Amino acid sequence: MKHKWIILTAVLLLCLCAGAAAQVEINKTNFPDGTFRAYVTREFDSNSDKVLSDAEIALATRIDVRGMGIQSLQGIEYFAALEYLDCYDNNLTSLDVSRCTVLEKLGCVGNSLTSLDVSRCTALEWLECDGNNLTSLDVSRCTALEWLYCGGNNLTSLDVSRCTALASLGCGGNNLTSLDVSRCTALDWLYCINNAYDIQVTSNGFFNLRMLPGNFVPSRAYNWTGGSVSVGA
Repeated sequence: MKHKWIILTAVLLLCLCAGAAAQVEINKTNFPDGTFRAYVTREFDSNSDKVLSDAEIALATRIDVRGMGIQSLQGIEYFAALEYLDCYDNNLTSLDVSRCTVLEKLGCVGNSLTSLDVSRCTALEWLECDGNNLTSLDVSRCTALEWLYCGGNNLTSLDVSRCTALASLGCGGNNLTSLDVSRCTALDWLYCINNAYDIQVTSNGFFNLRMLPGNFVPSRAYNWTGGSVSVGA
C-alpha cells in the first residue's frame, strides 16, 4: 500500500508540473509590446493574476487590435485556439502565425510586413494582407481559402492553383506578370489591375509586346499611357 501512495503522489506531482509549465506569464519577455501586453491582460486574464492558464488560452479565439500602433505581436504564438486575428494599421514588420493552426480569418492590412508564412494555417478561409511590402506569399496549403486580398505589395508571382474554393481574389498593385486561375472554379470576383512589368524600349522607342511573359494579349489591354499599340505583320 505504501508503494501505491508513493506512485500516486509522483503522478500527481508530474501532472501539477505539466500544468504549471503550460501557463504563460504576461510579462515583457513573452509579450514585448506594451500595448499588446495590456490588451492581452484586459481581454484574457480573467482572474487578474498576470498569468494565462490553459483555460484562459482556450477561450482566446478572437483578437482584434486594429490601429493600436503595435510594433510587435510576439506572444501571439501562445494562442493555439485563435480563429480570428485582425491587426490592421499597426507598425508590424513581422508576424508569426505558424502555431495558430486553426486560424480561419487573418487581416493584417497596412503594416510593413516583408514576409508572411501561412503554410500551417490550413483552416484559413479569409486572408487580407494588402498594403504591406510582401515579396512572396505561399497559400498553396490554404485549400479552404475563399477570400484573398493581397494588393499593394511587391509580389512577382502568386500560385492559387490549389485554392479551388477561392471566390474572391484581389491582387492589384503588385509586379505580377502572369496569373493562372483556371482551377479556381468558384471564383466570381477578380481584381488584378495595375500590376507592373519593367520593359526596355529600343533606341527608336519601340518594344515588341511578344517579349512579355504570360502569353500577353495586346488586344485585351486598354488605357495605354505614354505610348500606343501598333499591330504589325
